[in-house]
Amino acid sequence: MKPHRGSVSLFGLPPEKARKFVGYIPQVSRIDYDFPINVMEVVLMGRLSHAGLFRRYSSEDRAAAEKALKTVGMYDLRNRQIGSLSGGQRQRVFIARALANEPRLLLMDEPGTGLDPHMQDELYGLLDVLKKDMAIILISHDLTCVSRHVDKLACLSCSVHFHDPSELSKDEFISVYSCPVDQVTHRMMRHPATTSDHNHNDSVHNDNACHCSVCDQEIRNRPTPEDLSGNMRFVSAGTRPENSIPDDRKNGRQNEKDEMPDDRKDRKENAWQEVSKMLEVLQYGFMQNAVLATCLTCIACGVIGVFVVSKKIVSITGGISHAGFGGIGLSYYLGLDPLLGLLPFSLLSAVVLGFLSRRTKVSEDTANGILWSMGVAFGIVLIYLTPGYAPDLMTYLFGNILTVPSSDIYLMIAIDVVILITVLLLFKEFLTLCFDEEYVRASGIPAEMLYMVLLCLIALTIVAMIKVVGIILIIAMLTVPASLSRRLSHNMKHMMIISAVLGTIMSLAGLAFSYLFDLPSGATIILVMGVVYLAAVGVSEIYERIRRPENNENIWGIRQIRFVKD
Repeated sequence: MKPHRGSVSLFGLPPEKARKFVGYIPQVSRIDYDFPINVMEVVLMGRLSHAGLFRRYSSEDRAAAEKALKTVGMYDLRNRQIGSLSGGQRQRVFIARALANEPRLLLMDEPGTGLDPHMQDELYGLLDVLKKDMAIILISHDLTCVSRHVDKLACLSCSVHFHDPSELSKDEFISVYSCPVDQVTHRMMRHPATTSDHNHNDSVHNDNACHCSVCDQEIRNRPTPEDLSGNMRFVSAGTRPENSIPDDRKNGRQNEKDEMPDDRKDRKENAWQEVSKMLEVLQYGFMQNAVLATCLTCIACGVIGVFVVSKKIVSITGGISHAGFGGIGLSYYLGLDPLLGLLPFSLLSAVVLGFLSRRTKVSEDTANGILWSMGVAFGIVLIYLTPGYAPDLMTYLFGNILTVPSSDIYLMIAIDVVILITVLLLFKEFLTLCFDEEYVRASGIPAEMLYMVLLCLIALTIVAMIKVVGIILIIAMLTVPASLSRRLSHNMKHMMIISAVLGTIMSLAGLAFSYLFDLPSGATIILVMGVVYLAAVGVSEIYERIRRPENNENIWGIRQIRFVKD
């Protein structure tokens, strides 16, 4: 942002050159705390301007990040996921990220947002320590709280008024803001408890008491160890103890296990025959190409899909893939290979989408919807104008992995190499872009260019997947494995590996089912992924509710483990 009048200098330098001397802490409300990143990775972002593009973090960068974490008292939690921290701990992490840049000036935008008074007091106490070594500019609406910690106060309301905090009065507030302003005191009566879950020393609380003598609050009775032993037992709903089952029924069950009906044996033999037939099919070239194409596609999807899910740009993927349909129509009209038109058209759509969403006032979803519909319409018109018989577009709309030729395999290998090399060189920049795009701009790194590069990688992945699942089903293949990996790990690199492995397993399973039951390969692969994802979500939800005693209630009509008293 350039000033309308005059000039701005910082430490005798223009702001662009003095950027490396400034540490910036944005408003935390704009950040997704479910993002798969730990504390150390967040703090290392403060070294982006020092590390530079196409380079990994050095040992010096990691030493600076560790020093910053020790300064704010968060070193012991460096491997924790950022979303598992409290509000005050998160703010300390972002202060450590700014300190890792080794700044001479610290800029803070509303640092007390979302913090309770106790956490705010701790935060401003930390700033009292830091201001001895650097200048701190803090933007806040909570003037009375800040005034106890700052040396100079600038009130901004159409004009700037500088004050000594000790000289502020209610009349001065009214003269600055032209409206009544109520000042509140920030003297806090602290609770003797050190944690928020109502824990005191044993000498304070009686286990069976109904009233707390310290905090003057009602508490619930807790069962004594004697109540939990002897006359209490765990019983799962719908079951009964083993000793209550009659012996004759036990013997009957054992006999049923020993005797296997002939039809069950026949089904087992038929299953093995089907498996042997599938293994025999692998000797054919088209099936080998199908398996190889599945593995290569899942590598690209595993890497790029993690960025798509973490950045929450799933709809962008659909827009680029459908806009690429215009390239397919253009290729048919010119008599070329459809992939020759799909590749440049998808890349062009990605660049146009990135330009409209970042350089103009057009919102991203609006630009995505326009390109989505225009690409499909353009392709349909060109296919209609193509002389001769209308081409069969089912392969490109819904996929047919059994028709992948060897030339497409080479193209998939080249796309995978380009994606892996680009992500390897720009991983830290992509990670910061997906987590906090505003901080990327503040660090002097071209965020718009990085975003366009990411969209181009998505376009390349779409080209690699077009023969496997088709334009219509591409979104599921990019998002399902990545979403499953996010439930298993909070590390971006680990998520990529898990996503690629899970995607390969589910795709091969879908390919096998499509062969056994004579079904469309692309649709079957997506159905397998969808069923696995829904099953994983259901099992995860049930497990979480059972694991937490406070959620021990009926879910979906299933009664969980409960206490039964003899």
